[in-house]
Parts: sequence; structure tokens; C-alpha cells
Amino acid sequence: MSYNYQVQKLSVRLAILYMKMDTWRFFQLLFLACSTCVVMACNDDFTSAVGDPGMRRDGLRVAIEAWNQCNEVGEEAVDMGSPRMADCFDVGHSTSSVNLTHKVSEDENRLGLLNGTYGRIKTRSYDRYAPKKELYLGKKCQVKDFPRPWQFWMIMLKSGNMDTLAARCPENGKKSEPFAPESRFPCFGEGCMNMPKMYHNYTGVHGNNTLRGSFYGTWDLDANVKNGVVDNSTSYFNVTWQKELGKGSWVFHHYLKTSSKYPWLMLYLRSDATKGFSGGYHYQTRGMSKIVPKSPNFKVKFKLNITQGGGPRGQFYLMDIGSCWKNDGSPCNGDVISDVTRYSEMVINPETESWCSPEKVAGCPPYHTFPNGTRVHRTNNASFPFDAYHMYCAPGNALHLEEPYNLCDAYSNPQPQEILQIIPHPVWGHYGYPTKKGEGWIGDPRSWELDVGKLSQSLYFYQDPGTKPVERHWPSIDLGTEIYISNDQVAEWTVSDFDILRKQIKKEILHLQPVSMAMSPLLDDDTTLFDVNLDGTSTSEDGGYEPIPAPKTKSKKPPPYSRFTQQELPACKPIITPKLVIASFTFIAIIFVPIGIAALSASNKVVEIEERYDRECIPPIYSDHILQYIQSVGTDKTCTRRLTVPKHMKSPVFIYYQLTDFYQNYRIYKSSRSNLQLKSKADEGSELKNCGSVQTVGDEPIVPCGLVAWSMFNDTYSFSVKDKALIVNKMNIAWESDKKGRFGSDVYPKNFQAGGVIGGARLNSSIPLSEQDDLIVWMRPAPLRNFRKLYGRIDVDLEANEEIKVEIKNNYNSYGYGGEKLLVLSTTSAFGGKSKFLGIAYLTIGGFCFLFAIVFAIIHCFKRRDIGDTAYLSWNRSPVGYYIK
Repeated sequence: MSYNYQVQKLSVRLAILYMKMDTWRFFQLLFLACSTCVVMACNDDFTSAVGDPGMRRDGLRVAIEAWNQCNEVGEEAVDMGSPRMADCFDVGHSTSSVNLTHKVSEDENRLGLLNGTYGRIKTRSYDRYAPKKELYLGKKCQVKDFPRPWQFWMIMLKSGNMDTLAARCPENGKKSEPFAPESRFPCFGEGCMNMPKMYHNYTGVHGNNTLRGSFYGTWDLDANVKNGVVDNSTSYFNVTWQKELGKGSWVFHHYLKTSSKYPWLMLYLRSDATKGFSGGYHYQTRGMSKIVPKSPNFKVKFKLNITQGGGPRGQFYLMDIGSCWKNDGSPCNGDVISDVTRYSEMVINPETESWCSPEKVAGCPPYHTFPNGTRVHRTNNASFPFDAYHMYCAPGNALHLEEPYNLCDAYSNPQPQEILQIIPHPVWGHYGYPTKKGEGWIGDPRSWELDVGKLSQSLYFYQDPGTKPVERHWPSIDLGTEIYISNDQVAEWTVSDFDILRKQIKKEILHLQPVSMAMSPLLDDDTTLFDVNLDGTSTSEDGGYEPIPAPKTKSKKPPPYSRFTQQELPACKPIITPKLVIASFTFIAIIFVPIGIAALSASNKVVEIEERYDRECIPPIYSDHILQYIQSVGTDKTCTRRLTVPKHMKSPVFIYYQLTDFYQNYRIYKSSRSNLQLKSKADEGSELKNCGSVQTVGDEPIVPCGLVAWSMFNDTYSFSVKDKALIVNKMNIAWESDKKGRFGSDVYPKNFQAGGVIGGARLNSSIPLSEQDDLIVWMRPAPLRNFRKLYGRIDVDLEANEEIKVEIKNNYNSYGYGGEKLLVLSTTSAFGGKSKFLGIAYLTIGGFCFLFAIVFAIIHCFKRRDIGDTAYLSWNRSPVGYYIK
């Protein structure tokens, strides 16, 4: 499947997902700053990089994994299966209940080698089976999204026990040799590196609308923790998640307890990359970060409440980011000898001291970079912030380290590692991190927004001299605790509203590029569960590698190629961002307001004379017998009116007659005509049934037939100024398209107004219909009950204060239906006649656009809403009040 096709498909999906929100956002964007300062006040756009922004999706995706000291499995716990489990479900609603559809069964969560439930995962290696099971669970939990699918939040467990005599952990990626036990590696003897017993309470509905689930367990294999009772000598972990349907964020409650046998334990909540390597592993992983954040363009938001800290040696990581690149800056490729895992961690336990000082510069990074870009060396005692660092250790395979240096532990990762740990200090305040000890600690719950991208860009990480600086991508972002070699200590905390906000790059507004990680190539969506090695091979059961066979396909004739069928036609796929909408509203206002002003100004310059004459032209003796007067054939109906020109009227001066309460749009009236008859002499007898009672005289058709022509306006006007007649030009007052397309040049009036009842005007039977402009103007029906129609024009200027004498033949019967008749003389402008509607409409739209732009720009600056936040979708915002089954 081509990338272009996937982008088009996902663009359509986005359009559907955003239908409600984008309509709001489009109106949100009215205006890029009524002024430049408003625009400049708005920060660059950030969009969520995770599949579940802010943990607000009712249908949760969460998994758990366990590792030993060297980030491997070693062997499985009895009857537990491989240490990977998942709780993934969708929320379904009916009229009376809420149902959870779980994606992973208990049997699938218990898949493993030791218990003989291999599933479809083909390997006999405990270490390889676990990451393959993670891929399998990821496929079960996967949610299709843009720009790529995502799987789950990851809960990570790790024990620091290490059996040095067994030599299970490699030394900087190389096979290690047994050595005598050391105090830095706790172990009670053979079997101390075991996997924990893991149990699962599937998420369910509790009470009316509360969702709750949990993972829990212990490393003490002989302990029973299923009943929730834990004695002082037992290690224990518990992660419980809870949320109200359709409301707020999931709240993850973490509990971790060490014991004398397992004094070094770790528990984190992670957002890992959905493909490729995540921090510390040389296996393909699955996770929540559908876009891998890149320095310096991302932030991390969450709420954290620590209630127990894990003792004085509990290293609680407010933020822990992990990545992988080689010392020459090239991406990791799974070679554990040359790959290097890089970590940066903020430790907020106030009892954690700095191991970096002027006397111990080996525990400091060689350089510190301040927010303004100033770079200082660790030998600069006056400027280097020693107290900002807990410790720094260099990768064990680095060849050009600056002395003195400390090497990182060679055993706690399957490959060399580099670790930079920082502690609260004023130098980190610029990035939103704590500036003094105790901030965010026990009794100080906080909502954090950390500029992790900018901070991680400024931190020191080793690279070989002369190599190009690496682009820092961070496929693993987490927070949690590491209780370091302390018996019977407890750490407890809650996390909610977690989100990774990635800055929207300008070029991505019009075209979304695929995200490439510095660590590894990404697998295609169609990659199977087992095709997980980076070199195009699969893993055999004995741990070796074998080529992946090409898939078998049925032979069939391919369809003919075309850019249309392959969806490769050029296309613009803009993303409606707040700035774009605000700019759109600004642009509309800038265009509409001047047009409105111009239209109003032009309308005010139009000179118009309007004279109603239907009442004034009735002789007093007929005031009580108006219908008798107007229907009388022999009565003279001449009426004289005098009009004064208010301003100079430049020619041409258009003459209109105006009728009120005349419904030309009435269906029966409007259809009372024969369009074929009007167009061609050969069809003068066609469609006569449409003409009703006005269709024939005897056996001869009436041309034109029907009520529309029969009721044609027949008042006449003649004008004079100072006893000099003004010529009324009635040529070309009808639309040219009507004259040529609707009225035939070979069609002449016939039997018109020859019936017993006379309607309106008469027609000259010697002139074809195509040249009878009065008829053509009348035959075009007006849409409203009050209308004007063009009578003619005066092609001379009329001076101000001149008196125009008008002789009117008051023939048309508007009295029978209570209508009014008016004579109108008017000049025109580029916008037409005298009408303020157009100008007011443009000004109103422009003004509202301007107002919306200001309002939405302020909203965007002070009450931001992330683009692509799926928590706002209707199916993720379950209504409250369901009956829960």
C-alpha cells in the first residue's frame, strides 16, 4: 500500500473525526490577530504525540512488562506465562447498559513457554518470547490512528537483583564472566533474578459509571498476594486505574514495596514508541507514542501526587526519557556492542544529594548549557551549576572520554548506557522543572508542564569527536520510582492527565511527513507479529536468524495503471489549525469591510425618485367606484404628476414600474405559459394545457398563451421637462439570453387579448416576440411579492431641481387585489441601484469575522485545545446516567 494512499485514507479519517471539532475550530480561527501583537502573543501550535491525549479515552489500552536487572527475562515464573499482560477494551452502549469488550483474553495474557501455552509465537527463548508476546498483545490492542496506529500505555517492572555467579547479564553488551557477589548487586542466592508473579483484575464497571481495573503481584514466589493482604516481608506491586465514564482522565494509582530478598525494585508508567526500539531494549516494542518526540520540540504534561516516597534512597523520577544512538551519532540497529542507551532523569526525592562537585568532577557532565545558549565547562567553578546534577556516567564503549570520568553500570542494560541524573535547581526553572528541593514531593501534588524537548536538547550526551550532532528522538518517556537497595520501603503515587505535546512544524500544516526515528527503521503496518528483526530476518526457534520468505500471492492480471485509480492525483490536504482559522477570519474581515464601505458609499451616491400614483390618479368622482373606473374601456385614464429632481442625475436614468403584493412566484400563475410556443412557430399549439383558460380563441391558439402574458403590465409613461419631451428608450431592456434563447424570432402574437375578458397590455402582431422587450421583461417572474421591472431609460442628464412632468396612462388594475403602483427613476452604480443591504451585509460579516478573530485568538492563547485530541470524540465522551449492567 503506497504512502500517498495511506495519507489520503488517514486524511479522510481525520476529517470525519474532526467534523464537530473542526467546524468549531474553523469558526475559532476567524482572525489572526486583529493586530500583529495578538498573533505574536500566541505560541506555536502543539499537538499530542500520544494516541490517548491526556488519558481521557474511555476505551483504555494498558499493558505491563517485567524485566530482570539486565532488561531480559531469564526464565518465567511458574504458571504465570511470559511477563507481558494487557488490559484493552472498547466501551459499548445500549439503551440500558454499558458493556466493555475486552480485546485480550486471560489465556492470551498467560501465554508462555514454561506453561506450554506457546500460542502462535515461534521461539524457545524466554528472552525473545517476551518481546514477541508484546508485539502479539499490541496487535490485539492496536487502535488505528494518524499518522500511525498505537497500542497501549506500558507499566514497567524491574528488579535490581543480579546473580553475579550465574553471569546472566552481559557486560556492556559482551558476554560476561562470573564474579564474586558485590554489595551493589543484591542477591539471596540461586534464583534471585526471577520474574514476578503477576495477577490481573480486568477492568469492569463499578457502581453507576466508574471503570476500574488493576495489575498486582509479588517477586516472592512463595507468597500469596491474591487476597490483597501483604505482610512486611513480602515484596509487592499494584497499579490500579480508575475513571468516571465520559469524564476527565484515567487516574493510575501505583504502589511498590520492597523486601529483604528484593530490596531494589522499579515501577514506571511509560509512553513508548509504537514501533522500533524504546529506551533500554534491543527489541521491537509497542506503545502509546504514535509520533516519537524530537528535541527541542516537545513538552510533557501530567498531574502527580506522591503520598509515599520509598525511603531516603528512593529515586523518584519526575521525568525519565530514554533513547538510543551510537557514539558516532548513527541510529541504533540492534547491535548491543555498539548501540548505547541514553537516559536523562529528574530525581525529586529531597534526600537525594549531588554527587557532582568541584572536588568530584568525574560525577559531572563535561559541559552545562544554560537556556541562553552559554556553555560552561565543569572546571569553571564559578559558573558550573554542580548542585543541579545528581550524577553523570559515561558509556562503557566510548573511546574519547574526557578524564576524569565514571563509567555507567555495565550490567543493568543489554548494551552500554549513558545516564545523566539531575535534581531540583534554579537552572531548570526555565524548562518548568522544580527549582528547589521538596517541590512536587509528598504533600505537594502538582500539575506539571515540562519543556522536556528544550531541556533534553541542552543536556550533555557523549559523541565521538568530529561526528555530526545527532537528532535526539526519545521513544521512551516515563515517570515512576526506583527504590535503590532498601528493605521494606514503600512508594505510592498517582498519575493522571499524561500527555506529550509535540510542536507542529510549519511544513506539516500542509503535508504530514512520516516520522523517522534516529534509533531504527519503522515497520510497516502490515508487518506480521514474527517479522520483528531489523535486518529483514525472522528469529528461529533456536535463537538463530533465517530469511523471511516472500508472501505467496495469487497470480492475477493487475488493473491498468492510472494516477486516478492509484489515488496519486495532486491534492492539498490542509490541517485546520488555530492560526490558520484566525488568519482566515482576518483575511475575510480585511476583504469584506472595504467592500461593504464601498457598497454603502456607492448606494448613497445613487439618486432615486419614487412616486406612488395608484391613489392619486383616481378621479374624485370615482373614489367609491375604483374597479368600475379601472375596468371601463371608454374612460380616459390619463393622469399627470410632477416630479422634482433632488440631485443631478447622470444618464442613463432608468425608469421602473413597481408593484406590491403581486405574487408572480405563485406556482399556478408561474406555470401558466407554454415555453415551446414562445420559442418556435412550429410549436405554437404545444403545451396549451399549461395555459389554463387562456389558451385558445375558438379553435385557434392564443400566442402567447397563459395568465402570465395575459396579465402583462399596461400602464404607460411619457416625460417632459420645460415642455420639452424626454425620449424613453425601450430598446434592449430585456436580458439578451432571454431574447435569443426563450423567445423565437419567427413567433408573432396571435389572438392575444382577443377573448371575452381583457387582461393587461396588448402586443403588436407585426413584431416577433423576440423583439417585444416589454413582454420579455414581464415574463421573467419576480421571486418576491414586491418587485420592480424595467420600463425604459432616459439617455439625457437631469439637472438638480428640474421639474419633470409625467403623463401616466393608469390602465393596470392593481386595485382588484389591493396592490400599489409606483413609478421609479433611478441612476445606478457599480453595485447596482440604491440598496444598503449589500453594504450592510459585507460590513456585518466583516465585523463579526473581526470580532471572532479577536475572541478566538484570545481563547487560543489562554485556553488551548490540542489538535487531534480524541478524548473529545462523541464515542469517547460517554453520557452520564446510563444504567450499568
